[in-house]
Amino acid sequence: MVEGLTVTICARGGSERLPNKNILKINGLTLIELSIRQALELVNPENVIFSSDSSEYLGIASNYSVQLHKRGEELSNHKCSKVDVLKTLCGEVETKYIIDLDPTAPLREPKDLLGIYELLTRGKEVALGVCRMESVNPYFNMIEVKPGNLINTVGEGNYVRSQDVPDVFFITGLIGCEREYLLTNSNMYNSDRWGVYEMEEYKMYDIDTSTDYLIVKTLAEIVL
Repeated sequence: MVEGLTVTICARGGSERLPNKNILKINGLTLIELSIRQALELVNPENVIFSSDSSEYLGIASNYSVQLHKRGEELSNHKCSKVDVLKTLCGEVETKYIIDLDPTAPLREPKDLLGIYELLTRGKEVALGVCRMESVNPYFNMIEVKPGNLINTVGEGNYVRSQDVPDVFFITGLIGCEREYLLTNSNMYNSDRWGVYEMEEYKMYDIDTSTDYLIVKTLAEIVL
């Protein structure tokens, strides 16, 4: 088990696009349970905080003896950001580092969590799990409607080969930070001491639609 680390797992109830997405099941376990089990490979139960406004979700987490955080109304509405919740949780712990696991992005391995932790212990204030976007890239095959009702790639440039486009990364549901930095900054990305841990591209998927769930479930049954 690593030292000086709290792992947070935040799961708000009331998802609008995909109802109750946090309790969808993969390999017989809810997404909440998968994230808790991943956390427990790194730290003891007393160093895992599960935060939710849902009594059902909190009941699932209670089976694992982790710390439970029942959110008040101010942290439960759809306009509340993840940073607001994490700041509240940081005020309740004394560990130097925080790593947050998003239940709807379960395609992670212990090595990924350790990669984030090692970046933090080497002096990074913010550490992001990322996937290199090779098959989908805003400079090559992602388009948007431009002024004048014209279409063009999202990123400007005349690239004829995907190998030549700028490197672009997708932030996964795996984020780490120094506790003190998070407590004193409203913008998690406002640090000049940041680092990225690159994960395999298939780990980029975050479940927000039924199609996402089908993709993640299929991949998870192979790799988890």
